[in-house]
Amino acid sequence: MKNLHDVTDILKDSEFTTKVYVYFSTQAAGDDYDPYEDRKVDTPLNPKVIKARVHQISSEALVYRQYGLAQQGAVEILCQDRYYNYFTLCTKVVIEDVEYQVFKTPGGNKAMIQKRAGNLLRVVLSRNG
Repeated sequence: MKNLHDVTDILKDSEFTTKVYVYFSTQAAGDDYDPYEDRKVDTPLNPKVIKARVHQISSEALVYRQYGLAQQGAVEILCQDRYYNYFTLCTKVVIEDVEYQVFKTPGGNKAMIQKRAGNLLRVVLSRNG
């Protein structure tokens, strides 16, 4: 697939992009670990920072576009497709001090990832309520 040079140049320019903090975590067994209950503790790691074009999506647009109903709103992230695994494996995404739901959370069905033409990735995340 061809790379869209104009779009990728915009994604590299800090004037048009926003920093997106993607948090991962490791699972560890605590001192009171019971193998029958299999409850492990998530230990957060330092975030990975990516540059992306971020758009706010209103709740009316969410209903109209059938992304799912969210009263708090959502964001649409446009970034390079090499970050696909980041969004599928992360435990938290923070943009401008606002936390958004991801696939690994129980409400992760409100997150959507689409691969686009030109090695681009479109991610729609709803806010944590």
